[in-house]
Amino acid sequence: AWLDQLEQASAWLSLDERDNDPSQFLAYLTTALSGIDPSADDAYMNKLMIDPQAEVEAVLTPLINHFAQAKQPFCLVLDDYHVIVTKAIHEGLDYLLDHLPPALRLVIASREDPPLTLPLLRGRGQLNEMRAADLRFIPTETTEFLSTVMGLKMSEQDIVALDNRTEGWV
Repeated sequence: AWLDQLEQASAWLSLDERDNDPSQFLAYLTTALSGIDPSADDAYMNKLMIDPQAEVEAVLTPLINHFAQAKQPFCLVLDDYHVIVTKAIHEGLDYLLDHLPPALRLVIASREDPPLTLPLLRGRGQLNEMRAADLRFIPTETTEFLSTVMGLKMSEQDIVALDNRTEGWV
């Protein structure tokens, strides 16, 4: 059901190593969220411009309060989160997760588990996880993809060999 909400309002933030500066991370986060609600950008960006060293929580709190009033579900995707190594950003994200507005769904795409309170979220039933094994094709999906999407006519033996060699990755 939550995947259906991805078709609604969403903000996507693609991260790289340069985003480890907390004020830059917050500026990009706020800008991404302003795509959902343009008024989200104003006060929070001004706060960052006045005090670039503002604590992450000090910027996130009014942003959380702002989006707590949202009636329609929306999604924030943090892509390539594995590049973030700054403790203050991780702590800020934990703070966001602890105070997540009801309408917000946070998707974190990472090549490794981020240093967040994932066990706590699992225990509360507040975490959906998709691992590499969940994204791989099973042999019947490989067969369907190759024949239907790619228009290839391959023997079952070749398809099995290809599926084994690629470990289900298209």
